[in-house]
Amino acid sequence: PLLGRTVGQYEIVSRLGGGGMGVVYKAHDRKLGRAVALKFLPQQWSHDEGAKQRFLREAQAASATHHPNICVVHDIDTADDGQLFIVMGFCEGPTLKQRLESGPLPIDDALDVATQMADGLAKAHGQSVVHRDIKPGNVILTDDGVRIVEFGLATFVEALPFTAQESRIGTAAYMSPEQVRGEEVDARADVWALGVVLYEMLTGHVPFRGGYAEAIAYAIRHEDPRPIRAGRPEVPEEVEQLVFRALHKDPAIRF
Repeated sequence: PLLGRTVGQYEIVSRLGGGGMGVVYKAHDRKLGRAVALKFLPQQWSHDEGAKQRFLREAQAASATHHPNICVVHDIDTADDGQLFIVMGFCEGPTLKQRLESGPLPIDDALDVATQMADGLAKAHGQSVVHRDIKPGNVILTDDGVRIVEFGLATFVEALPFTAQESRIGTAAYMSPEQVRGEEVDARADVWALGVVLYEMLTGHVPFRGGYAEAIAYAIRHEDPRPIRAGRPEVPEEVEQLVFRALHKDPAIRF
């Protein structure tokens, strides 16, 4: 419904995607003459003043994290109807999720993507910013390298009491055991999710699977993933060991 409209200084050009955390549009910044991405948050989050203040704090933390592998947050604003939206850098390229639809990545490519993701996460974690929803859909593969998107948003959603009652934060297959149990999480949950993503890039599927969310959660808590080299023996043993350390169910043993 927003296509062709102008919100503040932003002329909305096309819809890029959407989900439970809002809808993303490509827009033209008429003041600065650049392409940006606008993420409009669900309406119910825009009518709670406390929620808005929490979101502002998270957006400030995310915007302070400057790194080549993190999509920059430019601003947060409110549309005429009161709906909150984030202004982010526009990243041109497919998501890692779209790339994985064609199957596993070459080993060197998978390691390159994982290394860039780790660099971005290290920068964020060094500033006490935890993503909490690392997954292929939140990784964009641009001509200039990997960009992680959605920093700060998961932390904000987790703070909302009505959201916490409805569902856990994160995408089931990429959640750490402590997230699945509903415990407080730190940077090591992102390390776990990075391990899941690297496993998926090397094998073509996630390490913990099931027909529904609770089955996946049970596998995450209690089962061991199938060895990567069982299906792809050319993967170096050191790489497999690295992935399995990231996927250790005890956070203290992860990197």
